Amino acid sequence: MIEQTLLIIKPDAVDRRLVGEILHWVESCGFKILKRTRIKISKQKAQKLYEFHKGKDFYGRLVDCISSGESMVALLEREDAIDRLRVLILLIRNKWSVSQMRNSVHASDSLESFQHEVKIFF
Repeated sequence: MIEQTLLIIKPDAVDRRLVGEILHWVESCGFKILKRTRIKISKQKAQKLYEFHKGKDFYGRLVDCISSGESMVALLEREDAIDRLRVLILLIRNKWSVSQMRNSVHASDSLESFQHEVKIFF
């Protein structure tokens, strides 16, 4: 089934000029980029993005990392987009992660999270 999903290329990857290479990987894996925008995610949007983790010890670090600089947010589409992007981000993180927090990308992990996250950015 054709689905949409959300990809965020985080500030650590943007700072290292990996946006083009990551988007190339995404397109090479059959994803269509429907929309994309380069933005500095505000603390408020970051808190909303990660609200499911509120109360966990790493919540503040997640918010700080994703709001620390510019990100590239992309709306993607393809067959089984959510599950396929989750597999792809593991490869991306394996190649470019700096640390557990500075792991280059975020992607929706379910239809429910996609529906929540897409409203924040598009």
